[in-house]
Amino acid sequence: MSDNIATLEDLHERICDIEDHVEDSKIWLSLILDISDAGTYEWDVYHDKLSWDRNMHKVFGTTPEIFTGKSTFFFDNLNPEDRVKISEEFAKDLLYKVSFDYTFRFISPIDGKERRVRTEGRIFRNLGRSNRIVLGVCAPAPERRKCVRNEDETEVIN
Repeated sequence: MSDNIATLEDLHERICDIEDHVEDSKIWLSLILDISDAGTYEWDVYHDKLSWDRNMHKVFGTTPEIFTGKSTFFFDNLNPEDRVKISEEFAKDLLYKVSFDYTFRFISPIDGKERRVRTEGRIFRNLGRSNRIVLGVCAPAPERRKCVRNEDETEVIN
């Protein structure tokens, strides 16, 4: 009997250690996301339920009040020049890939400003709760810089 009690106590202690580790990991992740101006999202494709963390609204220039939680909110606010390309690529990736990495332009529905955003994520298929779940991270993408040659053949980055 005492062996069973010791085992239960050991198990309880290990569970508490794991819970502490999970909480520490959440704190570190939150800190990293805040410092990097990045946000995370989850998209249940089957139910078209899109969940954003608080940082995503900073990245996209939106607010929780106007966010619909539907994929149309995202796709409707893409720069029209990027909308078709990203929609088609993503549709293919949902069928055939397990990860993706895109850079696109998003137009804030609040201030009309265009933001360059990079997203990277993973696609999980055949899960019990849904057919496909997409998990990803978004962050502001650096502006493209152009390298041009001056008359004296030196390169200048704009």
